[in-house]
Amino acid sequence: MNPSFTYGMGQAFGLILEDEVAEVLEKLLHRKEISSYERHAKNSAEDHTGRDFTVSKKMHDITVWVSFGVTMCARRAGGSRIRHRPIPVLWISDCTTESTQKEVGEMILSLFKRNGH
Repeated sequence: MNPSFTYGMGQAFGLILEDEVAEVLEKLLHRKEISSYERHAKNSAEDHTGRDFTVSKKMHDITVWVSFGVTMCARRAGGSRIRHRPIPVLWISDCTTESTQKEVGEMILSLFKRNGH
């Protein structure tokens, strides 16, 4: 298979994964478990620093923001963690079922605990 074709396929799957994560974030927003989120545009300054999303949450009368990247490739997750420290990268192999969406939501909410909040 042509390497540029597989790279393009990887990008396409990555964008699909980002769509699925955005759906999870919408659910968290609807349930008021987060205050807001932003999906950063492909090739934006944020994207180039490993930030696919930035999420805010009101905690103890202050607003806290966390940014993170997402990937479905374990190898890429490891490389991104090295390249984009200290931006967390969530390795998500599936985000299509209700149970995996719940797990992804828990992963996102745990980022606020990691940052001491």
